[in-house]
Order: sequence, then C-alpha cells, then structure tokens
Amino acid sequence: KENVAFLVGTLTSAEGPAVSTIAKEEKIILIAPIPKTDQLTAPKNLHPYVFRTAANSTSEGRTCAEIVAKWKDAKRVAAIAHDYAYGQEVVKAFAAHLKKLRPDMELVDTQWPKLGEADYTPFINAQMSKKPDAIFSAMWGGHFVTWAKQARPLGMFDTVKNKVVNGGEAGSVEATRAMGSEYPFGIIANAYDLPSYPNEPEAHKKYIASLKALTKEDPPSSWPIMMYIGMQFLVEAIKKANSLDSDKVSAALKGLTIDTPIGKQTMRAKDQQANRGEFYGVMEKGPNGVAFMKDATYIDPGPFMD
Repeated sequence: KENVAFLVGTLTSAEGPAVSTIAKEEKIILIAPIPKTDQLTAPKNLHPYVFRTAANSTSEGRTCAEIVAKWKDAKRVAAIAHDYAYGQEVVKAFAAHLKKLRPDMELVDTQWPKLGEADYTPFINAQMSKKPDAIFSAMWGGHFVTWAKQARPLGMFDTVKNKVVNGGEAGSVEATRAMGSEYPFGIIANAYDLPSYPNEPEAHKKYIASLKALTKEDPPSSWPIMMYIGMQFLVEAIKKANSLDSDKVSAALKGLTIDTPIGKQTMRAKDQQANRGEFYGVMEKGPNGVAFMKDATYIDPGPFMD
C-alpha cells in the first residue's frame, strides 16, 4: 500500500523470519542488519529476497567457544541464554564447538530464562550450585544489564574469577554506559562497533566523527553501524544492477564485496549471509569509571560459518 521497494531492518530473531516470509510473498528485498537466528538464512527458509548483514548464532557461538577453550584451568562450563531461537542456537553452536576443541570440558549446566525475565536470581543460584569454572552468557541489551547487576552482588563473577564470555554485544557502548561502575569488569564481551580500536582504519575514524556530530554523543552508540552497513550493501547492489528491480538487485547482492567503516565485507552468494564478525576483548574499568574493551580484536567469522 505504501509502495515500499526495499526493507532494511528488524531487531529480534523472532521478527526477522516473520518479515522474511512477507518479503518472499511480496518479492521485496529484506536486508536484516541485526537478527542472528540461523533460521533466517537456513536452506529451508532461504529465498531470493532475504539477506543478512549481521553475524549469526553459529558464528558467535563458535567464536565464544574458541575463547573458552583457551582457559586451560577450566573444566566445568555453564551457559545461560534466553529460551528462544537466538539463545537456543547460540548455545547449541557453543556447546558443539567446545566439545570438539576441548573434549575434557563438561557443560555442567544450562539456564533458559524467558525473554524479558525480570528476576534472574533463581537462575543464577541454580547455576552456581553446579560449581562451574567458567560461564558462557548470551544475555544481550537491557537483559544483560539486569542479569549482570543481579549476578554481581551474588558473587557469581568473583566465584568463576571473571571467566565469563558474554556474547550479545555486552561490550557495546550502550551496555557499558547503562551499567557504569556496576559493570562486571574483567569479563570478555563482544561488540559490533567501538569508538576506537587498535589498527583502526581511517574510514572508521571518519564514520565515528560523523556519528558524534550527528548524535552529539561521545562516545557514540555502537548500533548505528549495523543499519549503516546494511544500507551500504543495498546502495552498492542498486548501483551494480543499475536498477530498482528486486530480482536484479538480488542477483547483484550475491557475492557483492563493499568497503565499510570496519573494512571489506562480502555477502556470500550461497547463503546470502555477510561475513560479519565482531570485536572481542577484556572489559576493564576506564578513568571515568565506565568499562571499555581493552586490546579489542576483530575476529573474522570465516572459519566458523560452515
């Protein structure tokens, strides 16, 4: 009714697949810059009009397993994630990859709070009763903030000596700003973007400067880059196709490589999934009392995507 030609958006792993179904019916391209569920681009659900520029559950879970596997003195691992598509998939990928890397490690507990849970205390206590040496968490956004604020006074982070890897962008500016001095310093977290990082390309410095000017925030939000890169893919595909026709733009997107603020990104033709990685690092307390990611490393998801 509104003559929409293209869609760029959706947030959760429930919304993405739902909108993808409509995109298929209407033959309108959907570029999903945030949902991670593997189901979005799984073979049974893949169609010519859905593309993802975010990381997916499998690549994130396997990346986190690579980090946990390096903790030689850890044997008992626990996991916590919300009981819906993203949470279930990322824990499954984490557990399977960890077993491959460290068969001596045991997943002793998994907690599945519902999405939107307000009281994580029972889940935290139940998990700690299993005496894990390390924890993988997929808590994200405000859910991470709530969970971490409740877990810290219960001694969870101290008990495992901060051997916690938290996916779900727990290292984002939004999360660190929201928690301030209550952040669980010492854990490893990830983020799609950072205000600055080692070997930062000039394109990223310019992007951050523009974002600061636009939002009047310093540091600026971590999340705008997701929509920005999604739009970059769409614009470059339209240019390549020299057309607004959905089928022609779809063909142009497959295998397309573009220059983004964080470097080159490629939309894989076989699954219409971009090779989007994330930054990982230890979260330390900054001079202003807010957490920052020390020695941030961008981890290429290539080895973990298939």
